[in-house]
Amino acid sequence: MKKCPRCRLVNPGSALRCDCGYDFASQSIKASYLDTSRIDVLEQAGALDKLSAASLRAKLEKGDRYVVFQFCISIIFITFKRRSRPYLIRPQDRRFTAGLPYTLVSLVCGWWGVPWGPIWTISTVVNNCRGGVDVTYEVLSGMVRGSR
Repeated sequence: MKKCPRCRLVNPGSALRCDCGYDFASQSIKASYLDTSRIDVLEQAGALDKLSAASLRAKLEKGDRYVVFQFCISIIFITFKRRSRPYLIRPQDRRFTAGLPYTLVSLVCGWWGVPWGPIWTISTVVNNCRGGVDVTYEVLSGMVRGSR
């Protein structure tokens, strides 16, 4: 596992570049791999003006990401595994801290279901401790669909 010194995201050991654009080999900032063509679609559809599109593109290239966290609640034989709303996480923000409330809810309320409670509680805690689930592409796709 490689931890990005810029945005503190934990990346797989085989990663060449972080989502924020940090290149592990050269230890410098390069262009992000994020596809910003969806922002162009929003701009062309009239959903974003030029200033908003440029601002959104700059934020995403800087390393801002939309992230969701999971939580698990159990009631004897019924277990619910749900996702939070998307949070905008900036490079200087700690994803672990943002997901902590959802992790605590899972640890307190998730264990009690049979058989899925313990299984889903462990998976939600692991996902949240890894920084949640990056849904930046899904949020941008939703913005594109909503503008048509």
